[in-house]
Amino acid sequence: RPGEHPGKRYALQHMYRPRGVVPGTREHDIYLAFTNSLDFRTSSEMVYKSTVGLWHRYPEMFTEEVLRLKPEDVYQALKSVRYTFPGQGGERWVHFGRTLFDDLDGDPLNIYRLDGVSNIDELVILKGARKKLNPHFLNGKGPKLLSLLAIMYEEFGRMPPFPRSFPVDLHVQRILNALGIVSWKKNKDVDTSFLA
Repeated sequence: RPGEHPGKRYALQHMYRPRGVVPGTREHDIYLAFTNSLDFRTSSEMVYKSTVGLWHRYPEMFTEEVLRLKPEDVYQALKSVRYTFPGQGGERWVHFGRTLFDDLDGDPLNIYRLDGVSNIDELVILKGARKKLNPHFLNGKGPKLLSLLAIMYEEFGRMPPFPRSFPVDLHVQRILNALGIVSWKKNKDVDTSFLA
């Protein structure tokens, strides 16, 4: 079937979902987008388990109420569900909340509708340009997480395939580049802060 990916039953976005959250709804889109913000430097399974716990204990963290929270508040919540990096996670959570509710009208699918972008590369360039004026804009979301989120939205029937969405860990990308298998050059217009 269109949009169906092999092995999806075993994919974390299918295995871990808060009770009462219906796949393919705005509520589910928001849950996935916040969860995606924490999917770095740790086990993805742990991230999904943690955010299910957050959803039930702190539902306001997934709403416009997040705009009133400080990273320290989110730190405590993340710590309570045993998330591995609550400090950095708290920062990312608050920044993404600002992006979602201040810049995207509360609809995370608007990430892929910004200024007519047509693929991940254009989205990353746009993100870099916008971050100069708005430091919290899509903070922590580089090509890997943006690609992963796009694929999940496609999988749940929320949007068509977003061109060039291919989530690759940075260390794999660096090895492929070093071996000459791919050629990736830094572009001064692309936000490469995620590479450091």
